[in-house]
This record gives sequence, structure tokens and C-alpha cells, in this order.
Amino acid sequence: MRLVRNPDYRSASALYSLDLALQIAEPCAADEGLCISSGECIYDDAAIERVLSVSGSALAVDSSRYVASSTKVIAENGDVLFTGTGIPKHAATAVVTGLCKLDAHACGVLSAIAAESTAEKRDAPIAVALGDLIRRARMTLVDIAGTKWASVRTMDDLQAADKRFSRFSCPASDVSSSTWTGPCTWGTSRSVAPLSSSAAI
Repeated sequence: MRLVRNPDYRSASALYSLDLALQIAEPCAADEGLCISSGECIYDDAAIERVLSVSGSALAVDSSRYVASSTKVIAENGDVLFTGTGIPKHAATAVVTGLCKLDAHACGVLSAIAAESTAEKRDAPIAVALGDLIRRARMTLVDIAGTKWASVRTMDDLQAADKRFSRFSCPASDVSSSTWTGPCTWGTSRSVAPLSSSAAI
């Protein structure tokens, strides 16, 4: 894994971090793809594998959640048509989760979008770049509802994510015992390398 640092992370957007990473990323092979995830989101293996199993470019969404401020998506026949924060609940297919896989064509398109933004010194957010990408490249909708994923922006989010991803378990008959000293197990699921002030490729 190679870590690419954004020296201007305090003033530049995540799109600039993405541009830096794409500049040195190896070209996507026809049968492979480049996975990109939000730096504030974590996903379990099942969510990642569901996205990787799709041929071509894919956008991970969750049809079981709706947050008014989130980026939503409108899809038709399995293809993503439009994304935006202003999509009303009755029109939204699902909520964008910050995880996508890009084929070689989509990688090239996104690279051009990121480079254009950097050259024009536009501080465009990733959501805007995603909307531009969808207008220029086909993206398949992948619903990861039922898998574990979380957006972590606050300490409350972190606490909720910790509970969601925890695999802490003890024998049920001993949970209430204050003197129980038997074995417990705990673990967490892996996450895709995040993209924020730095990018991992």
C-alpha cells in the first residue's frame, strides 16, 4: 500500500487528495477496478465484497436508510441516473454510502474531473465530482442494505459505529454475573482504505 499525502489538506478538498492519488495510481485493468471510499466511512467485508462482485463501475447505496442531509441517488433499471442532496424522500432510490468501484473508463473520467478542478482551483466536493462522473460514465447501483457500514463524523457516530461493528460476546448465562471470569471474544471488521487528507492506493 502506498500513502499519498495532501500537503494542502487544510485548504484543499478531498477531491484534490483524490487527484494526487490518481496521478500515481496504476491503470485499471479491463477485468479489475479501483475502489474509492469516503474517509469518514467504514464498511464490513460483506459490503465491500458485494461491490467488488459487480462487473464494471458500481456505486454502493443503502435503500434501508434515509437522512435528509445525505447525498441521495435516483436509479432506473439498475443504473444510477442522478445524485444530489436535494432529492426528496419519495423520489430517492437510496442513500449514497461513499463507496464505489470504477472501471478503466470511469477511472479516466474521474481523473479528468479531478484534474480540471485542481487546474481551475475549484474547491469542488467529492459529491459534485460524483455527479459529474455519473453524467459521463455508466454506474451500476449496488444496494448494501443489510451489511454493516457507518459514517463517522462525531463522537456520537463513533460510539454508534463501535456498537455496530463490535463482535464482543460472552455466554448469555454469565453476562449478568459480576464475578464471571470466563472467555470473551472481540473483533472488528476491516474497512476500505479511506480518502481524506491523505489517500491510500
